[in-house]
Amino acid sequence: MLKTKSVYETKIPEDGIRILVMRKWPRGVSKNNIDRWIKELGPSTELLNDWTEHRINWVEYEKRYRQEMEDAEKQQAIKKIAELSKKKAVTLLCWEKSDEYCHRRLLKKLIEKL
Repeated sequence: MLKTKSVYETKIPEDGIRILVMRKWPRGVSKNNIDRWIKELGPSTELLNDWTEHRINWVEYEKRYRQEMEDAEKQQAIKKIAELSKKKAVTLLCWEKSDEYCHRRLLKKLIEKL
């Protein structure tokens, strides 16, 4: 089972393995609340800056994020999460409160395709 959640939401047993998928460690979050940190699955600094500074729209963000995830190392990490999520609950974490405009939703889709 694969889920997504904000890293600032309360940790519950149903989260299973909590994987942080951000480039930078979120402010105020204890390492006890995270099981694994795979920073490479977060968007590049350039992509994140283009999005937060409104230089690109969400469609372009999605396209570029998917392109970034085509890298062999990132594909290997995605496959490992896919395999793990077939055996136990896995929750992908990012700082955003909503999945609507968050890469963790896109990453979840990529994982579920495998």
